[in-house]
Amino acid sequence: MEKESSDQEAIKQIQNILNGEKGEGKKRGFFNRKKKVVREETQIRVKTILDIPPLVNARRNVGNKEILKAAMEGKRDVQKDIERYFNINLGGNLPNMERIYKILKESNKDLSEEITVDPVSLALGTSLIGTKTTGDTQMKEMALKKYASFLMEIYFPAVYSQDNEIDGERIVSQLTDIYNYMDIKRLYFVDE
Repeated sequence: MEKESSDQEAIKQIQNILNGEKGEGKKRGFFNRKKKVVREETQIRVKTILDIPPLVNARRNVGNKEILKAAMEGKRDVQKDIERYFNINLGGNLPNMERIYKILKESNKDLSEEITVDPVSLALGTSLIGTKTTGDTQMKEMALKKYASFLMEIYFPAVYSQDNEIDGERIVSQLTDIYNYMDIKRLYFVDE
């Protein structure tokens, strides 16, 4: 008798353990078990235009009060990215406005000679490609116009003028304007 009761107690303890209970307690049936909750969390990283390396560097330089460095590195980075955006490699030693002119020529655009003589018309918004531009062509034209504007309003005064104080926030703002017209996903976030 004692052996049967100890066997029954052992069976009850094993059942309690299998049901998730320890020691004496109320019995749970098969459907009353505690459910294990598995939580899946999805993290979404939002990339913005301010996450691209040229703007991160420009903001860092402005924060460190290195305005001239921010202007020079910003110009260098934009120049490289515009060439990548247009799928053109022009090399390193071209004057700035000649570089813009060659990018447009390489894009098979029929340009007047006044653009090489008068770069201000480029920055002020004179249509280079024509009034019937659409989509990607118009975005490329606007990126070049913003780049020319950056050169004349930020880069040239910062590098060649001793009197002109350039506001650091203005550098970041103009660089942001340029990149707003470029496909930054294709330039910087290809793998993601």
